[in-house]
Amino acid sequence: MATKKNSSNATETPGIDDNEEKFLKDPQWVEKALKKATAIELNKYEEELANLLIELAFKNSKSNPSLLGHSLAAAFDLFVAAEFYKKITSKGWLYCPSSSPLLIYPFTNTCTRCILNGEFHFHKANKPGSGTIGGITRKLLGVFLARLFQRSGRSLTVLRGAEPIDLVVWDNENDIVLMAEAKAAPLTTLALAVPCEIQTALNDDGEVINLSHGPLDNSSLEKSEFHLLIPQPEGEKWSSELVSLGLRPSKQTDLWSYSQMARVFSQDEQMFGRYFEFWQRAFAAYSRGEWIRGAAPDPVYWLTNACGQPVPRPAYWPTRNSGEGFESVSDGKSSMGMDRTDDIKKGIYQVLKLGASRGLPRRKMSQPYYNK
Repeated sequence: MATKKNSSNATETPGIDDNEEKFLKDPQWVEKALKKATAIELNKYEEELANLLIELAFKNSKSNPSLLGHSLAAAFDLFVAAEFYKKITSKGWLYCPSSSPLLIYPFTNTCTRCILNGEFHFHKANKPGSGTIGGITRKLLGVFLARLFQRSGRSLTVLRGAEPIDLVVWDNENDIVLMAEAKAAPLTTLALAVPCEIQTALNDDGEVINLSHGPLDNSSLEKSEFHLLIPQPEGEKWSSELVSLGLRPSKQTDLWSYSQMARVFSQDEQMFGRYFEFWQRAFAAYSRGEWIRGAAPDPVYWLTNACGQPVPRPAYWPTRNSGEGFESVSDGKSSMGMDRTDDIKKGIYQVLKLGASRGLPRRKMSQPYYNK
């Protein structure tokens, strides 16, 4: 949030911190923050998918001993995934020849299917940049919370804030306003997969050979049947389940991922439970209890954001294109939620800063201040 002033300029312009200080010194800053806040726009497909996933999370928490918060977090990861899937391109696919050949669209830097067997095959992930993820998750978290509050019978309004505030939750009945900064990167994102033919090439001797793992463009996106690749535990091992999302239409591609995710999770009520079994194992591995005991992590650990460099690192694992050392499977910049040290420090600082400023006005804020 903070920006440095350019000392080389003769006339310095105010930085964001300066604007924040001025804003927070205003005795009416809460009311003005509400005036700057805007309603979160959503389409019916986002609303339907959010409602469905929240309902499935509640049902899932009743059928197993896990915390409701874990089921909701897993549901939110699916919600974010639907937004990521809107940005699929013909680039970024990995050819995996293992078993039946697949083109895989991974979100960590390794083959999603083979890592379940402990095999690392480096391939650049398709995860959006941290700045893009921030904008996506801020909006989707607002949508998700709004639908969750409605489902729970809570009369709370969720708004999109303006700097230095990401989200505003307004309890008009009790005259309470919550100012929030959103840190909501997902724990994991399910890879997409498309069945394909065995890929071949000629070697130096002119013989036809089968290709091994490697990048391969998907030049037929409109003819491809996309699948969710959901890891499934089989005792101490893992397999994968392919769930068809169907073909992506040439028009209204922004709506396709939401509508198809809603379709497959509503048609098979057990699917969320199977997905959650993977998510819960991934969360446990991310918590690194296995590392403390000195054992190798669960293979699904390598499908979580910020999982680091492979252990043990294969001899063929590539070095970084810039700087020293080796490539990671997923670097620390994509840690889930507020699991980055920088985010924790920033969050604490902003809470103290907002808390030390002037508080809520004494009178009842009866009329809507925000921009509808």
